[in-house]
Amino acid sequence: QGSKLVGTGGVAGSGQGLSVSISADGNTAIVGGPYDSSFVGAAWVFTRSGGVWTQQGSKLVGNGGVVGNQQQGWSVSISADGSTAIAGGLVDNLGVGAAWIYIQDVNISWTGVISSDWMTGGNWSGGVVPGINNNVIIPASTPFSPIVFAGTNTSIRAIFLLPGAILTVQTNARLNATN
Repeated sequence: QGSKLVGTGGVAGSGQGLSVSISADGNTAIVGGPYDSSFVGAAWVFTRSGGVWTQQGSKLVGNGGVVGNQQQGWSVSISADGSTAIAGGLVDNLGVGAAWIYIQDVNISWTGVISSDWMTGGNWSGGVVPGINNNVIIPASTPFSPIVFAGTNTSIRAIFLLPGAILTVQTNARLNATN
């Protein structure tokens, strides 16, 4: 058994775990909580790297729902590569229902506004740690330069170090660029 996944920002009684889905490689999961925020509902995305699960960004709450009960997250699914997710809202629009689709941006930029830790979502554009489907852009002149700390094993699609940028990969750490 692995870690229990509980998303942050959930309101008591959110019903997290009513629906769940996991990517083909087992490293990205989505968890639905249809009772969050008085039955508006939400979903949370987690990724696993080096055996550790980390929430990616804030809870997902789709736009364009009818005011009141929507129960977003009643059903959830994630694509095989973990880059696209869908959350169903059973009672949106007085029971007509709806679904919200979320697509992970392929290009993710380092902002370094929180720390130098590569694995901290808040250091990346969109608040998401890059994964195997992302191109990573490391600019110069950020508050902190990225460090992939010892014990980390993570994969990305490609990396682009802009002139003057610094990236440190510590001994016993792995940053795999697949493309």
